[in-house]
Amino acid sequence: MKPIEFAESNRILVAENMSDLPVYSSDEMCISKWQLTFFERVSLLFRGTLWLLVKSGPTQPPVAFDMTASPFEDMP
Repeated sequence: MKPIEFAESNRILVAENMSDLPVYSSDEMCISKWQLTFFERVSLLFRGTLWLLVKSGPTQPPVAFDMTASPFEDMP
């Protein structure tokens, strides 16, 4: 799985030993977009699980996966 750029991204998050992460960042949330390889899609289909790793920092941010639609479709 790799992070990918998208039209609404307005910031790049950088961490040691991790890929640069293009995000849309506002006061309320940070959104990223990811692309799965063919093998990862098949594995997800059969295993039904997805792991989320969040780089440690001063606080643990709330996180969520939304794989159904772009969160930008409902924005004004």
